[in-house]
Amino acid sequence: MKVPYCMTPEAIAQNTYPDFVPIRKDIDKFFVNYPNEGDFWEILNKKLLQMLLDKYPQMASLSIEIGVTPTVQEPLYRSTIFQSTRPQNCPLSL
Repeated sequence: MKVPYCMTPEAIAQNTYPDFVPIRKDIDKFFVNYPNEGDFWEILNKKLLQMLLDKYPQMASLSIEIGVTPTVQEPLYRSTIFQSTRPQNCPLSL
């Protein structure tokens, strides 16, 4: 999983950066408590991105990549990437 983000100008000016440890805990909690195991992982990724943007207003842009490790049954690496930028902010450049 990759979770790059950039901060709003206000957060940078005020030094109100979120600590990544709570963000990581929120991601873990999201996966553990996710209510619908039948959702496609693209839907799960979209909902995770929205949860993080809702909880951390100092994030201007966020991108989440979730990858699925190859197995014997599915030998290809697969991933989904969702990105979002708040209105009036610069998009995240990867």
